[in-house]
Amino acid sequence: MAYCSKCGKQLPDGALFCGFCGNKQPILPPTPTAPVYVPPVQPAAPAYIPPTQPEIPVYAQQDGDATTLLDEATNSFPGYVPAAPYEMPTPEEAPKRKIWKILLPILGGVLLIGLVVALILIFSKPHVEILTVDTESVSLWTGEDCRIRYEAYPEDHGDEITWRSSDETVATVQNGRIEAVGDGRCTITVQAENGVSADIAVEVITKICVEEFDVEYSELFILVDEEVAVGWCAYPENYNEPISWSSSDETVATVSETGVICGVSDGICTVMLESESGAIQHIYVEVSSVRQEDLLAAGEWYSYGAYLNEEYVYYDGVYLWLEAADGTGYIAMEDEELHFTWAYADYDYECYYYEVIAEDGTECMFVVYYDGEFAGDLDFYLTDDFWIFFE
Repeated sequence: MAYCSKCGKQLPDGALFCGFCGNKQPILPPTPTAPVYVPPVQPAAPAYIPPTQPEIPVYAQQDGDATTLLDEATNSFPGYVPAAPYEMPTPEEAPKRKIWKILLPILGGVLLIGLVVALILIFSKPHVEILTVDTESVSLWTGEDCRIRYEAYPEDHGDEITWRSSDETVATVQNGRIEAVGDGRCTITVQAENGVSADIAVEVITKICVEEFDVEYSELFILVDEEVAVGWCAYPENYNEPISWSSSDETVATVSETGVICGVSDGICTVMLESESGAIQHIYVEVSSVRQEDLLAAGEWYSYGAYLNEEYVYYDGVYLWLEAADGTGYIAMEDEELHFTWAYADYDYECYYYEVIAEDGTECMFVVYYDGEFAGDLDFYLTDDFWIFFE
């Protein structure tokens, strides 16, 4: 049946126009018909034919001229080789065969178990996780050697530890012992089998030794708590070996790494400047709680004359005592004593000048003549027109 495409009324099959609305109907292609299903033809099963059995010959001796299937000589089939008769093992051989049959499997099992255990031990050990060395850099003189120690964690690792040098013309290494070969820089590496490693930077220098020193002072006088920086130089100037300062008695004086000497207490000691190769220079140091200028004047003096009103007068028996520790003193003259305090004031042309203040406040002075070796004369100026000579 067909239907109008416009009004939807039912039309007879093949109608070109709608009898109700007059609409022209489209021409539709014929509807294909489904093919008829034809079942496939099954091939007929072949008829079963049972296999034919070969005819069994009759193995029997026949009379007359009939051919026989038996060998007359051996009374057996042609080509047949009879088996050797079974021989029972002797009583001695039987236990041996039995023991080997038992031992061989046991030995094989033991070997297999040993191999498995060995593999377990090898592969069950942990690898190195951290590798450290006791120093990350080292400086060596040519021909010098040192040993580097390492630590690997965990300690029960199963890795092999190896050492190598990045430049064997500078330094070589064997089991952590580094030997300096020539000037330069290189890297020493310690490495575990699994790749974990640590590096040591190595510098190798040819040593230039000090031949001699030159110092500013060969002798030095300092006060307690006084510091003096000693100037010095070494030859050749391009030396590169270490030098050091030291004191023979640090209870008297100490010395710093740069040559600064400090007085500690009264006494005498020796300060030394020396090189690693053996060059040495001594400085003799005297330390006192009193200044050297005061020590020149300190002590007892005896008069041998005087000037009074510009005339020479002999004054025998005049005694002078000067105490440097507290800066006090007195003159004993004609059963009279004049007590005073004194202090260093100036130096001019081998003359050391000291100020004097008497008990009554009177001021005067004395001078000590010193030529660098010993104290000579002391002139005590009581007034401008009266002074006494001491020795």
